[in-house]
Amino acid sequence: MQGSQNQSTSVSSRHFLEEIQKVSWPTRSETTRLTLVVILVSLFVGLYVGVLDLGLTQMLGFLTK
Repeated sequence: MQGSQNQSTSVSSRHFLEEIQKVSWPTRSETTRLTLVVILVSLFVGLYVGVLDLGLTQMLGFLTK
């Protein structure tokens, strides 16, 4: 049983390495640019939600007085 399990693990590892070499990895500049895009979009969405929340809180406070 142990020998067959080791052989199965070896085959799986070999297939994994073959597949990982086929991956098209991004360049350093692509990674940097896309990271910046994610940060900027996150900041924009956070700001938008924050302003929306503040506005709705003010409106609710006005309506409940």
